Amino acid sequence: GALPVDPELQHSARRVRGPGNLALSYVIKVRDLTPLTRVEREMVLVKVEATQETRAEILRTADIFRAKVVDVGPKSYTLELTGDKDKVTAFIDLLTPLGINEIARTGTVAMIRETQITKRRS
Repeated sequence: GALPVDPELQHSARRVRGPGNLALSYVIKVRDLTPLTRVEREMVLVKVEATQETRAEILRTADIFRAKVVDVGPKSYTLELTGDKDKVTAFIDLLTPLGINEIARTGTVAMIRETQITKRRS
């Protein structure tokens, strides 16, 4: 059968619409994990202006942060980085002086650590 859906979440799901009014995502459950031991990650795509003078520095910064180059154009690099919020913020801060053209950032996603789940079942 159908899962019961919180009316507030149902309203949020209606607001998350893309072109042609297609739903981009469905929220099944939201839970505050703040008091629990958890794993948190955020993903960011950053398009950086790449000139002859900045290309090597952009690639060095990507390497230091273990970011991936996901697109290369004649005037820019697009980099993908996954990490905690502080790592993502530091990465953006270092790339800003080089000329960020565009940023897409997911926000934090989290899951309870296995040790926390085991403790709760005991």
